[in-house]
Amino acid sequence: MISMILVACLACLLCGCSSSSKPAATGSVKIGGHTWTVEIADTGRSRYQGLSDRPSVASGTGMLFVYPRPQLLAFCMRRCLVPLDIAFLDGQGTVVATHTMRQEPYGQEVESYSSVEPAQYALELAAGELERSGVKKGDRAEFFSIPDPNQAEAER
Repeated sequence: MISMILVACLACLLCGCSSSSKPAATGSVKIGGHTWTVEIADTGRSRYQGLSDRPSVASGTGMLFVYPRPQLLAFCMRRCLVPLDIAFLDGQGTVVATHTMRQEPYGQEVESYSSVEPAQYALELAAGELERSGVKKGDRAEFFSIPDPNQAEAER
């Protein structure tokens, strides 16, 4: 009986470790004179999770959401524990919109932030990073070690 319980516990531990131990792909985004190290979110699952449930986002880091084609994008602060900046970028890396997204009560998030124009990328950073860096609409981003957007998973 005890050996069956131990085997079951070991199986649960192994299953739990396999999906969460894979490190996220990273790259960098440069806008103007500022460069951020970013985690890549290019699958439906990684885009849905985003920066949810993270207690902080370090300065100089963030997440780049990559889509297979330009489209109108809308983001919310679902389960976000800290305020964030977002810059929407078109297929050429031009900033088409920026917002500072405020934290809302956990599980009661209602506000949506739109790209206003078609965007293929969304860059999320700690709140205040875009303003401190002087990033504005019309600025152009450079991408380093970012996967080809044609390989990004399409929305379902």
